[in-house]
Amino acid sequence: MHKTHWYPALLAVLATATPLQAQICYSRTGPHCSLVPVTEGALLMSFGKPGISWSAMARAGALLRLGSNSAAGVVGMFLADVEPRWRVGAGLRYRRWMSPVVRLDGDAALLWDTEVTDAPPRLAVFGSVGWGDRVAITAGVERTARGARGGIGPGDVTVRHVGVSLGGPYGVVAGLVTGIIVGVATAKHEFHVL
Repeated sequence: MHKTHWYPALLAVLATATPLQAQICYSRTGPHCSLVPVTEGALLMSFGKPGISWSAMARAGALLRLGSNSAAGVVGMFLADVEPRWRVGAGLRYRRWMSPVVRLDGDAALLWDTEVTDAPPRLAVFGSVGWGDRVAITAGVERTARGARGGIGPGDVTVRHVGVSLGGPYGVVAGLVTGIIVGVATAKHEFHVL
């Protein structure tokens, strides 16, 4: 089974989620904003096997306003580290504005390893505390069960992440920059320069 069979469905959902006349806003600016785009780039410190490393994450998607203080939607996620391991997937996000400035985000996603085709998907859960839509403190965990018959076993992989993300218009730039950083670090790692 090809792992990318759900991409067209995801694009269709994002394209038809709101009417064309919907007002798009990056932040909580008023009831007239019905669609909130998500564009984020993050630099994360990752804790897992074999130890501490650096990762980069980019997220993009769209949230529909559920009321004056909340929104929910679909987010695509790309996560890479310098081992090199690249993971891609999609999930759901819920956002709650605690004030005009402070927001809380919660993501739950399935990530697939792009290097190991027979690896089971990882469940990734991330939470963020953000200030506006520009800066957020992000923490999360990835978990892969590789035990016998899908159970938890000695080959399980758990990675914890903590870091800083930039969002809104700055998130596009941050996503590109973190991707370049990981790409350069990966190239150096593969050529044993690091």
